[in-house]
Amino acid sequence: MADELKEGVAVVTVGRTAPIPPGPQPAESSLPVVIAADQEAVPVEVQNQQISEVSLSLLGIPRAEVALGIFADVTTYDINPNEWQDEGTGTVTHIASESAAKVSLGTAVTNAYEILSSKRFFRYQPGRVSAATFGVRTITSTDITDIKKFGAFDKRDGYYIEVQGGGQASIADKEFNLYCVRRTSAFESDESGIRNPNIADGERGTAGTDLVIVRAGLTYIHAALFDRSLQGSGVNIGGNASSDGAATVSSSFLAVPTDYRYTYEYRVPRKYFSHDRLDGQDRTQYYSDRTPGRSSFTVSISGSVGSPNVTYGNGTAVVDENDNIVTRQSVWDIDLSKVTMFKTEYSWYGAVGGHFLAYVPDSTTAGEARWVRMHHIRASNQLTSPSLANPTLPISYLVQKASSGNENSVYKYGASYYIDGGDKGTITARSQSNSADRSITTSGSTLIALRTKSTINSVRNRMQVYPTRLGIGTDARATVKLIKNPTTVSGTPSFTSADTLSPIEFTTSSGVSTVSGGTTVATFFVGAGGVDIDLAPYFGYNKDYLSYPLTALTGDTLYVFAQSASGTVNISAALTWEEQV
Repeated sequence: MADELKEGVAVVTVGRTAPIPPGPQPAESSLPVVIAADQEAVPVEVQNQQISEVSLSLLGIPRAEVALGIFADVTTYDINPNEWQDEGTGTVTHIASESAAKVSLGTAVTNAYEILSSKRFFRYQPGRVSAATFGVRTITSTDITDIKKFGAFDKRDGYYIEVQGGGQASIADKEFNLYCVRRTSAFESDESGIRNPNIADGERGTAGTDLVIVRAGLTYIHAALFDRSLQGSGVNIGGNASSDGAATVSSSFLAVPTDYRYTYEYRVPRKYFSHDRLDGQDRTQYYSDRTPGRSSFTVSISGSVGSPNVTYGNGTAVVDENDNIVTRQSVWDIDLSKVTMFKTEYSWYGAVGGHFLAYVPDSTTAGEARWVRMHHIRASNQLTSPSLANPTLPISYLVQKASSGNENSVYKYGASYYIDGGDKGTITARSQSNSADRSITTSGSTLIALRTKSTINSVRNRMQVYPTRLGIGTDARATVKLIKNPTTVSGTPSFTSADTLSPIEFTTSSGVSTVSGGTTVATFFVGAGGVDIDLAPYFGYNKDYLSYPLTALTGDTLYVFAQSASGTVNISAALTWEEQV
C-alpha cells in the first residue's frame, strides 16, 4: 500500500477501505501521513528518558557542550610528587592495594592537621562552570572534632564538603555532622558594605575582627575556627559570636596569620541542605539563605577554639502554595565510611554559587544509582562582594583532630577537574638568555634559571608555567641538563622579575657551579655550533610544569646546567616559556 503513495502523484481509491490495523505496525501495513503546511505543532512525548541531577548546568541550561578535562588523577603506582604536595604533622601514604592516597592523623596525634593538595591551581573561565570530582572514603568516629574536608579550595577561597566525625547514628547528631561550605576572603575588600556591616539591613560584625559576621542575611564564621592550618600568630579574632549579636567571646578568642584575617566561611549543615540530606528520612525543609519574607538559619558560638560549641537556629520552613510545610524524602542514608564519589560545581562573582552532589543508590528505584544533589549555595543577586575573592583553586584534602584518641583519615581515590565548554586559557610567552658566552669546564655551571614567585602584584601566584624551547650556542661538545627543584645550589643567585604580571623570576648569575638533587627532567648532548631544542615532550599542559603549590614554602625552580665534554667550552643559553594566566 505504501508503494502506491508517492510525492507529487495523486492517488484515488474507490470502493474499498484501507486495511490499517490499530497500534504501531510495520511499513507494509501502515499508511503514510503528510502534515499540512498550516498544521499547528504536534506535541511529542519522549519516553524512557531520565533527567538526572546533572542534566542541566549550574546556569539551568541543558548540557550540550563538551567538557574540557583539565585534570584526572588515579594513585595507581604512587602519589605523584609532580602533582601533589602535603603539609602538616600527619602522614600521606600510598595504599597500593587500593590505588589510594591515605591522608591521616594517627591515634596518638592530637591538636594537628594534615593537608594533601594538588600543585596545580585550576583556572576559572568567565561564563563557564568549573567542576571537580572526588572518590573518597573516610575513617569515621562520633567525635565532631575529627574533621575531614575535600573539595576545590585553598587557604583563602573555595567550595568543599566537610565531615565532622561522620559515624554518628542518631538523626539529631547526623543533622550536624555533614556540611557544604563556601570559603571566601572577599571580605578583605574595604569597599562599602563588605568589610563593615550595614546595621540597618540586620548585618552584624566587622570582617577581620569578629568571629561571626552576617552579610545579606547569611551568617559567616571565621574559617580558622574549623581549620587548624589557618591558625597562628598574627591578628586576633573574637568579639561577636552570633547571628543576632547577642553572644560574644573574648576579642583574642582566635589567633590567625595576617594573610587569613579576612577568610570566612558560609557553612551549611546537613539539616539545612536545600535538596537531599542523604539521611534516608522524610524531613522538613528550611531556607538556608534569605529571600523576601524568609530567613536563613542562625548561629551562636561558645566553648573554646579546640572544642567550639555551635548552636543553630532554624530559618524559615519551606511551605507550598497552600501554606503547608514542605518535607523532602531522602533517597539514601549515606555511609561516609564507604567509597563514594562526590562532586562540586561552581561559578564566580554572584552568578550561580555552587552545587554539591554525591553519586549514591536511589532507594526509590530498584537497581538504580545516580548523582543526587545535596545542596545549592545560591549567590545570584544576593551578595555585595563576589562569592570568592579568587576562583582559581586547587583540589585539596584535609584532616584534623583536637584531643580525641581516634585515627582520623580520608582516602583519596580518583580525582578530576573539568570546565563545561571551556578552553585552555590565555597564554603569555616570555624568553630570557645569557648576554654573553660563559666559559665552562667539566665541573659545570648554571647558564640560566627560573623561579616561580609567591605573589603577582600582591596576589598569591596561582599560575602554571611551561618551558617550551631551549636554545644552546657552544663552540665544542657539552652536556646540558634541566634540573627541577635542586636541593643544593652553590652561591646566591640573584633573581630578577621577568615582568610585574609574570609569575617568574630569572637569573643568569655566574658562579653557580653546583646544582644537585631535585629532578633531572632532561639531559641533552650538544655539539659545536649549538642547537634549538623543543621542550614540548617534557613540559606541557598535562605534563610537567612550574608553579607555587598551596602547601609549599617556596616556588618551583628550573636550572639550565651545562658541563663541557672535555677542557673548556664557551657556551650560552636562551630559554622560552609560556605562562598560563
